[in-house]
Amino acid sequence: MPAKIVFDKEKVAAAAYRIIERDGLAALNARSLAKESGCSTQPIYLRYSDMSEVKADADKIVRKVYGDYLQNGLKSKPSLYAGYLTAYVKFAAEKPNLFAYLFMRPTGEEKEEDKALRKGITEAIARLGGYSLKVADRFFFASWLFAHGIACQISTGYIKWDEKTVEKMLDENFCALKKYYGDIKNDCD
Repeated sequence: MPAKIVFDKEKVAAAAYRIIERDGLAALNARSLAKESGCSTQPIYLRYSDMSEVKADADKIVRKVYGDYLQNGLKSKPSLYAGYLTAYVKFAAEKPNLFAYLFMRPTGEEKEEDKALRKGITEAIARLGGYSLKVADRFFFASWLFAHGIACQISTGYIKWDEKTVEKMLDENFCALKKYYGDIKNDCD
């Protein structure tokens, strides 16, 4: 008779997510997952062939949480720029282990959903600012790198999260980039 499966994949993935959120990716292994799930490792391996499958399912949850932060940021701010970058930094402040998981480890290449997001923002910058796509992409990348530096400092506890100060810094950076790229518009070498 085959083994009875008590734990479904969603519960195991949710437990893996909680470990990543609380302790970081390095803490996620079969034993910690079993402990978080309240079982031995055997039920986990009845649902998953290996830990890479567990991590893939947990990754979907992490990206959903991040996506929710972005959606909320875009709804709460007057501009795409302010909404996206403020939400990015807020995510780093409130979910530092998830931020580290997504943005502070080697991944090999940009995920498809990240490429789609970047493309959408770049196209909006091009349309709203009258820039070529190449200039808009550089504008966005410079903006994101600035915000990423702030987010890293906050997520590691080096500086404290202060939303008003961060918003002011992002706004000042936007104004500087707008002035710089406003003189370029269509040539970006």
